[in-house]
Amino acid sequence: MAIEFNTKDFQMTAIRAESKLHNLQTKNPFRIYGLTRTGNPLIHLSYNYDTVDEDFDENMQQLIEFFEANNLEFVWESGGGSAKVCIGIRRDLRDHVLLTSAILQTIIYSLEGRLVIRPDHKIKGIPKFPKSRN
Repeated sequence: MAIEFNTKDFQMTAIRAESKLHNLQTKNPFRIYGLTRTGNPLIHLSYNYDTVDEDFDENMQQLIEFFEANNLEFVWESGGGSAKVCIGIRRDLRDHVLLTSAILQTIIYSLEGRLVIRPDHKIKGIPKFPKSRN
């Protein structure tokens, strides 16, 4: 399956090109889109629990621990709706094209079972982003 980018959102065309994910074939369909700054988390992921494989929860837990260790706000939810795994990226993160591209690669490769992340792995030099005000 393919990865769909909403290229109408700010910097998404550059992120699509830099991440080199647009032609990756995946087990799950993915949709990448932009979020506004106001009231949204830095990264939001939603998926339909009925459409993902049995390893998805374990891979998701690795991501949650990774983002916590690196102080990046990551909110996720599962339920009905779209069969796609939807990843929303807030505007202030999209200002950092290389960082956003690397984060998307980490998310997708991890959820696909192609990358194992140590929960204590910290990346130096990540800028501080304000938390959402929900």
